Amino acid sequence: MREVADDNETKEGEMDMSCVIHVGEFLGLCSEMIDKVDMSIEKKETTSEDIAEAMELPVETVEELASVCSLDSLKCPGESYLETKQVDLTVELPPGTEDLLTIVTRKRSIETRGLKRTCNSLSWELEHQHMSTIPNEDSLLTEPDVVLSVIFFHPLVKKSRAVIDKEVLILGRQSLTELRDKIMCVSDLSVAGEFSETPDHPQDNKAQDSFKSSFFYIENVFYNDMRHPLCRDLSVPIREWAKERRKGWPVKFYTKKMEDTTMNDLKIKLGKPYVYCHQGDCEHVLAFSDLRLLHADDCHDLSQYPLVTRKIHYQRVICRVCQLFTSKWVTEEDSHAPEEPCFFCDKCFRMLHYDENGCKIGQFKAYPFVDKGVFS
Repeated sequence: MREVADDNETKEGEMDMSCVIHVGEFLGLCSEMIDKVDMSIEKKETTSEDIAEAMELPVETVEELASVCSLDSLKCPGESYLETKQVDLTVELPPGTEDLLTIVTRKRSIETRGLKRTCNSLSWELEHQHMSTIPNEDSLLTEPDVVLSVIFFHPLVKKSRAVIDKEVLILGRQSLTELRDKIMCVSDLSVAGEFSETPDHPQDNKAQDSFKSSFFYIENVFYNDMRHPLCRDLSVPIREWAKERRKGWPVKFYTKKMEDTTMNDLKIKLGKPYVYCHQGDCEHVLAFSDLRLLHADDCHDLSQYPLVTRKIHYQRVICRVCQLFTSKWVTEEDSHAPEEPCFFCDKCFRMLHYDENGCKIGQFKAYPFVDKGVFS
């Protein structure tokens, strides 16, 4: 399953990475080492007998532990007769507690809780969104499978730091193209061209419709998306450059089709950065953070995978004029704008740059703008 490197040959920077793991062999090895009952993804109720067997204790001891550790044992004999009163600290404080630091802190926390959106609640909603859907029998998972956690980083630009964009769960039986289709990037939705003379011209020709080529680079293998006739191998210039400039380089590159490769076919290192490239030069760093078995508490609806469990919330780029609506246009060399580049919503852009007949006023260049906030 693993290609274990010699300890003396471990390079600096690889301490946080695992050895090379073949995903498909991981499932086979688990099947050999784990009982079939434990491999099952069906949820079952745990009895005292099951716990006693796992802990190698008598059933009586387990039942005694359950009784001693129950919530009822936390109450005094007279507490069950006491009346409890729910106090809204945002309305009034109990008499004599105005100076208690714990009460004041609790009150402040309750008042600000509704104003702040926490990442934890968002993550829970994303990871458990499948609970509100009823899976079809055709897409219901019944056999064991592996689950990979894939972390995507925002495309790196000069002098920028790595920022996690999203985390995705994908099954071993799924193909790389399914993972590729789950990646959303503003460069795919961008529209090429300058539209200051023709702002009403249809903007249907998006970059993803014209430039469909992409690849994953994982463990010296370029997995190219060749599903469409317009697709081409983007790794050709990279491999030719390496062949010409790095003669004697011990690394040998390989190419495979993305649509013919499942996650079970991959060899990966957990924690090692890999690359997803599209639109020619838009590169996303990704890493496999976890590899485990599918368990009873996971989503069993195949149609929900790849499943986004976490994603970053981008702040909207609002209009520079109204300071209210999301920007739809960005201008350069604009005599009407206080800064360059300047962002406008559609209404403010037209009111400021065109007269009542739709004729251009002044000199400027206008480009359609896609806000990253649309993915939040």
